[in-house]
Amino acid sequence: LRGIPGRSAYSASKAAGHALMESASMELASENFRTIIFCPGYTVTGLRTSGLAVDGTVLAESQAKDAVPAEVQAVRLCNALENRRGLVLTNTNGRAIYWLRTLAPNLLDRIMAGKLRNDY
Repeated sequence: LRGIPGRSAYSASKAAGHALMESASMELASENFRTIIFCPGYTVTGLRTSGLAVDGTVLAESQAKDAVPAEVQAVRLCNALENRRGLVLTNTNGRAIYWLRTLAPNLLDRIMAGKLRNDY
């Protein structure tokens, strides 16, 4: 939904997937093909200990305090598929970013810049 400071490649890959699903949804609608954009928020994974930092070193970060187990996210995804939802934001942060990027993008930029200062 928004570029994450210090995670440009990760953010770009997510944005590309988002745009791909939006395009495919419109292009294939006449063939009854549907897509879903699932934005799970923090999930318990090894990304923060196996991903790469801005300088190319391996990350050594702790798990986000509000990270949700992958099994919980899988149930959410299945429910979204059953209910034919097009966009799924599973947490308050995701919903706030979704609205702020349109309604108050400068505020969102300041918030993200603050996150960058706090993280590094």
